Amino acid sequence: PEVQRIFAEKLIAQAQANPDKSSLSVEPSDARGGACQCDLCLALDEPRNTRAGGRVSNRVSRLGNLVAQMVAKEAPWLEIQWLAYSNHTAAPSNLEKLQPNTQIMLCPINGWDDWRKPLLDK
Repeated sequence: PEVQRIFAEKLIAQAQANPDKSSLSVEPSDARGGACQCDLCLALDEPRNTRAGGRVSNRVSRLGNLVAQMVAKEAPWLEIQWLAYSNHTAAPSNLEKLQPNTQIMLCPINGWDDWRKPLLDK
C-alpha cells in the first residue's frame, strides 16, 4: 500500500504541475528481471494461468486500479493508462471492475501467439 500511495502522489504532482495532460501511464518496465519479487507481489500472480500472457496481470491491474482510485480524488481529469501487454495481456482474475478513469491499451504481443483463436480463448 505504501508503494501505491507514493506512486499516486507522484502522478498527482505531475498532473497538477501539467494540468493540460489528460493521462499518465503506470505501465511497468518490460526489462528482464525488473519485476518485484516480494511475497506480497508474488501472491498476486495467477498460478492457474499457464499462458505466458497472464502470469502478472493481477499485480499490474491491481496497481493501476489502486493508483487510479487515489488519483481520481486529487486530479479527476486525469486518466491512468497501462497496457494489456506481454506477461500481463490476459484479463486479471482479482478485479471485478476497473476504476472509470483507467485506459487499458491492448497490445497482444507474446501472450496471444495464435491469431486464429479468440484473444481470451484458453
